[in-house]
Amino acid sequence: GGTGSGKTSVVNLIPRFYDATEGTVRVFGKSVKDQDIESLRSQIAVVPQKAVLFAGTIRENMKWGKEDATDEEIMEALAIAQATEVVEKKEGGLDAFVEQGGKNLSGGQRQRIGIARALIMNPDLIIADEAISALDVSIQAQVVNLMKKIQKETGIAYLFIAHDLSMVKYISDKIGVLHLGHLVETGTTEEIFDNPIHPYTKSLLSAIPHPNPRVEKVRKSFTYDYKESGVDYTKGTEHLVDGTHYVLATDEEFEKWTKK
Repeated sequence: GGTGSGKTSVVNLIPRFYDATEGTVRVFGKSVKDQDIESLRSQIAVVPQKAVLFAGTIRENMKWGKEDATDEEIMEALAIAQATEVVEKKEGGLDAFVEQGGKNLSGGQRQRIGIARALIMNPDLIIADEAISALDVSIQAQVVNLMKKIQKETGIAYLFIAHDLSMVKYISDKIGVLHLGHLVETGTTEEIFDNPIHPYTKSLLSAIPHPNPRVEKVRKSFTYDYKESGVDYTKGTEHLVDGTHYVLATDEEFEKWTKK
């Protein structure tokens, strides 16, 4: 979803940084309101858009994720997140790295520290809130590849929040498209990319640049203006397209959008 669509609100609702005024948020199969808040938060870690490193050593920053973390756990989490690779040739090795501050680290290195800080909690769910959008494109690819590698090795779940659909396509199994606080379309990555139904989803996908310059030259973007579309999200209901693919629409809109 784009800016103002409600992505950060979702981030805040899941670990109950604030509670929903209506509706239900379920995590691990239960409503978050029915779960002990401290227990819930111990299973969830958030990697923000820019990993903030506080004054002090990397060790102290890591303990902010888990206060009683041992040096062995810190080193393991840093190694998994490839946060130590930049200092392996440095005199003193990992110990020297852990004792240094974060002011001399690059954006990508800081973000890896943020991932390591999340991993040290041993969570079941990591919420990556625009966790790569502030990084250079080449560094974005490195961080996302790292996240996929960690997921394969640990089985951890991600809620990957972004507005870059090409990156979403690369990392996600399931996708939810947010617009103006409404979940307008959901489905597997294949269902959304191969058969977008909602006009907002179509507009997002049509804006993705094509790597082939000849195709890119003739690519046409689809424009969607909610105010002029005649669509009213409050009147729509969830309609099943196929499989696990759902779209928010009235009966008339659904018939129109799915007509071949």
